[in-house]
Amino acid sequence: MRVNSFVGIAQIMRSIVFQFMLMLLLVGCGPTPVNRRLFHFDEPLRPADLELFIDIATALPESKLLSNINPFLPPPKWDEDRTLPVRELVNGELQSLDERWQHCAMGERATQSKAIERILKRKHVSRERFVSLAFAIGMAAALGTVPDDFDVNWHLKRAQVVVMDLRRDGRPFHALTPEVGYEVTRRSAWLTEYHRGERLSHVPPYNVQLVTHYRDRLKEILPADFFVSPYNTNLDRNADRALPFEDLPGQEGLEFLSWDPAIAIKGSDDVTSRK
Repeated sequence: MRVNSFVGIAQIMRSIVFQFMLMLLLVGCGPTPVNRRLFHFDEPLRPADLELFIDIATALPESKLLSNINPFLPPPKWDEDRTLPVRELVNGELQSLDERWQHCAMGERATQSKAIERILKRKHVSRERFVSLAFAIGMAAALGTVPDDFDVNWHLKRAQVVVMDLRRDGRPFHALTPEVGYEVTRRSAWLTEYHRGERLSHVPPYNVQLVTHYRDRLKEILPADFFVSPYNTNLDRNADRALPFEDLPGQEGLEFLSWDPAIAIKGSDDVTSRK
């Protein structure tokens, strides 16, 4: 009886092991799951990430998959009849810039086609993951184009001061005089500089070095806008050339300034000829 019992137990154990091995075999033969984890531009990239991106991008048809993922919007241009206060226009602009940098928005802007989806499926990468990887690489590529002599920290500090001042301006935009409205619009160009600087400051320096190593290959794939400095250096030059002056008592503020374009003297110095 004991022998039969041991034989029965052994058969049961063999059956369990067989079923377990069969289950592992079936799972192993199943489709590889699609990787949907998103990349973030502030996390370190690996060489394998760059190779994966280039491998997929070079296999894609000539569509425009990545042509609309650039988050670098131009400075705002507000219509003269906007009735909102300046500070609300500023907050609305910053909100639009925030939305531009969201992964879901980038995925929606990317071109869709069955050919693209088939390639991504073969590589086991979701569309959102691929686009977010392209964005992270693009941010590092853009930072790699900033000249060495450009003081990014000082540029961002200037932008912070201007934006803080604009966010305190409660005057309705349409009520401003043409001269003051022009000045407010000119200063609003710092909004994009502020927004870019805040986010690009979180890109790991290692990412910039890694992407620079792949620069030649990436220039054939990424939009050209990623290989132009994201900062407007002319804003700093304009600030440096501004002439100091002292307001008369009771006449503080830009609204008291007046000018006549008919008698204005316009000209420029040839700074390249100076020694």
